[in-house]
Amino acid sequence: MLSSFSKQIILLAIITIAGIVIITYYPPTSHQYIPCIFNVVTGLHCAGCGTTRAIYSLLQGNIFEASRNNLPLFIWGPYCIYMLFKKILSEYFDMSYTVWQPGKKTAHVLIAILIIYTVLRNLPFEQIQSLLSPI
Repeated sequence: MLSSFSKQIILLAIITIAGIVIITYYPPTSHQYIPCIFNVVTGLHCAGCGTTRAIYSLLQGNIFEASRNNLPLFIWGPYCIYMLFKKILSEYFDMSYTVWQPGKKTAHVLIAILIIYTVLRNLPFEQIQSLLSPI
C-alpha cells in the first residue's frame, strides 16, 4: 500500500506532466489562462504574474525571456526543487539530510525582495518596464 507521501509525489508528478503538456500545446503567448486576481482588481502586476509564460519560455530554452516574464521564479524555483528532492531522499532512501529552512530574518528579506520587485515592475518608467514586465 502506498504511503501518504507516495500518493502526494504521484499526484505532483501527474499535475506537473499535465501542466507541461498543456502549456506545450496551448502556449500562454496565444491562449488566455486563469487571470491573476490581483491584476484584475488593481490593474497592477503581482510578483507571480508571468509565471506561466516564464515556465513556457524555460521549456523552450529561452532563459532571458523567462527571467523577463518572472524573475522571482529563479529565486524560489530552485529552492522548491531542492526541498522536494531532499524530502524524497529522506522518505524513500532513509537518508537524513538537513534541509535548509530560512530563518525569520531571511524570510523577511525574501518577502521584501518580492514586494520591491512588485513595486518596480509597476513603475511607469520605460526602462524598468522593458526589463521587468513584458506582460
